[in-house]
Amino acid sequence: MLDKLRVTVIQFEPKPFREKQKNLEFHLQKIKELGGNSDLIIFPEMSLTGFFEMGDDAKLEYWKYAETVTGKNVALLIEAAKENDVHIIFGMAEQAEIAGNVYNTALLISPADGIKGVTRKMHLPHLEKLFYLPGNEPEVFNTPIGNIGICICYDAWFPETSRILALKGADIIVNVADVWAGDSNVGFSAGELGKCKERIYDVVPVAQAMLNQVYFIVANCSGSWYGGKELGFCARCGRSQVVDPFGNIVSLAAADSEILQAVLDKNKLLQSRAGFSFFMDRTPWNYQRLCHH
Repeated sequence: MLDKLRVTVIQFEPKPFREKQKNLEFHLQKIKELGGNSDLIIFPEMSLTGFFEMGDDAKLEYWKYAETVTGKNVALLIEAAKENDVHIIFGMAEQAEIAGNVYNTALLISPADGIKGVTRKMHLPHLEKLFYLPGNEPEVFNTPIGNIGICICYDAWFPETSRILALKGADIIVNVADVWAGDSNVGFSAGELGKCKERIYDVVPVAQAMLNQVYFIVANCSGSWYGGKELGFCARCGRSQVVDPFGNIVSLAAADSEILQAVLDKNKLLQSRAGFSFFMDRTPWNYQRLCHH
């Protein structure tokens, strides 16, 4: 990891999938504006394409608007990363190998190598099971700016995801997210479950950063999501943030913030790992139950 790594998180409300070209233009604009002062720019989950909407023939229509990793829009983002000498991470609906099916995907783009990493969401909550195929075990991508692992939204709520990435050598874990506030329409009531969901990102990033001795970055959407006539509008939580390996929140976005910036200090990463011997003290032979349940 660089001694001082400049990170920018873009917290915004993606346009619906039928207006995805506006999302592309927004990405290109922000990369041009911020690339000179950033080593890594992170956009939220589904930032390029937007989420699905419920309705007749919803899955087929959504698939038609989904991207491919070799598509022209991704190529434009690769070119923008190269021109501005910056790494970027963004989310999109990706057409799967089996026509008619879609992945919830995040791409890591390197200015030197183009597509450096592809991550597909493993854990699919509630309505997402109707639209997406689950991905496989996440990987860590080795770049000149650091070893970066990516998880997507709900993946972060499972401790195994971040631990796998940490064991694979991640310095930084990036969680691209689109967390909706508690709402009965999307599987949570307005009571304790709803309140708990809204508090998730007060707790999870801090715990994951500390226990896995990494920088943990959340890039969440803001505004609202329209899920179709059946669901209406659902508010998003925002709360994008950067947490250091000691659990300190280095930077936290207000609900109406669009730009969140932070500098990651390599020394903190090394101090945490040298000071707490979490990985030396593990006893993996006692964890076999995790592999069978």
